[in-house]
Amino acid sequence: AELATVIAEAGRRGLADLEGSHLLLSGEAIREREEPWDQFKVTTVLQAAIIAVRSTAEAFFGRREVSFECRFSGNMYIACRRHDLTRAFINIFRNTYDAYGAAGGQVLVTARWEREPHSAVRSRRAIIEVVDNGAGIRAGDLPRLYEVGFTTHTGEHRGHGLKVARRIVREHQGTMDIVSPLSVAQQGTRVTIVIPEKQEKGGM
Repeated sequence: AELATVIAEAGRRGLADLEGSHLLLSGEAIREREEPWDQFKVTTVLQAAIIAVRSTAEAFFGRREVSFECRFSGNMYIACRRHDLTRAFINIFRNTYDAYGAAGGQVLVTARWEREPHSAVRSRRAIIEVVDNGAGIRAGDLPRLYEVGFTTHTGEHRGHGLKVARRIVREHQGTMDIVSPLSVAQQGTRVTIVIPEKQEKGGM
């Protein structure tokens, strides 16, 4: 039920933007209201983002056989703004589609807990990794991935998605790192998102 609610709300707030407008994926969207912080399941956010991107992928990228394999460590709840975080992962997953040609490929999405280092209390943080085996990113392009308007892809891409995804993650007191390529064949990219279980300020 929770997943269905997230998907429906994502659709109401702008999944239609995937078909023409830039508002959702560029992240330049104006919030209808200040979204409250609450405890939500990480896997629900990730699954909603995957469904949202796959449902519109053909319109953007043509027919590509891109499959998602999910490995989640049980029920993981974090304090977050659910719709913002869903939008961040929509942007990230959309970039994985861009990494593949017509032959397609596979994306591995994992989520697990890790103890906060150097913490006096037994706090945890969620470690979320998105790994693809598509075309890697050139070393010279990595430092520019978060620049407004910069893109490594052809076609009508605005070059805002990753910048906005990182901004949303930072608003959740988290970090977002990209490593590429992952092989000597210059293939593969890993995006690692780290978000604390609880927000110390400005959140829960």
